[in-house]
Amino acid sequence: MPRCMNRLLGYFLVLSLSAGCASKPPKLDPGLRPPLRAVLTEALAGAVECESPQTAQVNPSSSFKYGCFCGKSYPNLQNPRDASVPPLADAERETLISRYYSIKPIDDIDLACRDHDVC
Repeated sequence: MPRCMNRLLGYFLVLSLSAGCASKPPKLDPGLRPPLRAVLTEALAGAVECESPQTAQVNPSSSFKYGCFCGKSYPNLQNPRDASVPPLADAERETLISRYYSIKPIDDIDLACRDHDVC
């Protein structure tokens, strides 16, 4: 888990720094994402726009939120049985991930935040 988080944070930094550049930002390593079984593929295919994306802030605070996924406890998607993530069974983990995948990120930075949350 720490390797995955460090790598995603590195991608987030690169995406943040390259947001205004003409070059295309690097794509996340597909090996960091969970395998796309039917339920996850369906969630991605049917993803809907975020209901209330947060806009960027000039002076972010500890309650910083951006897009649909960036920020502490944002979005607040409940685990299937309100358990912490490690003891979730594979099917429960897949259900939780499908909740994340059913919302479209607003940009690449938001996508990196979503992938970090799923990781």
